[in-house]
Amino acid sequence: MARSSERESSARGVALRAVKDRLIVSLRATLAENDLSALVAGGIVFPAHSLISPRLSRAVSLIVAPADHPDLVNALERDGWTVEHGHRFVSPLPSSVTRLRHVDWDAGVNLHSVIPGFFGDPERTFDLLWENRSIIEIGGVAVAALDRVSTVIFAGHDRLAGDRTRPNPESNLDYFLRQFRSALSVRECRELERRVHAFGGGQELGRFLEGLGLEAGPLVLPSDEYTMARLGLDRVTMADCCLLGVFELPVEVRWAVIRHKVRWTPAGIARAMRAGVASFVRIRTAPRRLESAF
Repeated sequence: MARSSERESSARGVALRAVKDRLIVSLRATLAENDLSALVAGGIVFPAHSLISPRLSRAVSLIVAPADHPDLVNALERDGWTVEHGHRFVSPLPSSVTRLRHVDWDAGVNLHSVIPGFFGDPERTFDLLWENRSIIEIGGVAVAALDRVSTVIFAGHDRLAGDRTRPNPESNLDYFLRQFRSALSVRECRELERRVHAFGGGQELGRFLEGLGLEAGPLVLPSDEYTMARLGLDRVTMADCCLLGVFELPVEVRWAVIRHKVRWTPAGIARAMRAGVASFVRIRTAPRRLESAF
């Protein structure tokens, strides 16, 4: 019985991979037709870089240029794809992933343009990923994908959906660390550390970096560009950046943000509370603004 179950699971995995391969080719055509930029990511890219993923998801993941994200969503909707608007119960933050489903496809599409915890300018983050991209062959078609180092970086990102304030208890972090400690060269580790710091993601990937013997780097707050893109705002205040940082930074460093950014006098605390309330309202209304973009 166990062997039969294993065979059925394996057959489902093979079928899902085939569906995702066809879907990636279809998405590649959509990107080319609309002159849009995106990189294939996720478990389906791992074998191209001689890496092993612990699971195969039921969706194709694309890292999309932030400026191209609305146009890609609109193009996919014209092709019959529908955006799934999920409910947020755990975090006041909007989800950073756009999930789309299609009645004719057994796999979905997940679009990522603002990576939670990567506090630099999202456009610059994508530019760095694009500059270092790999070209892999899927279904006989050349497709732009994350390179080996960026694939490792995203494997270590435990909050990619952006709708949790705490790491997933079912994280694959330990699994990835065991694999990457032996798979990565010294040069690749140095490049990984350099790239994460350029993304402003040292705190987000702190445990992952330390597990590879690398430095998380100094504490940084969300940039104005990140905060505007994450919350769908045209302009932001320091309070917006700080409060977003408090929500997105690891629990152990949140107090450092509050301690260094609040003037500890009655007047300073009162001003911080007023600014914080206004920022919290902007955070809570972010989903409506972001959804109106497409």
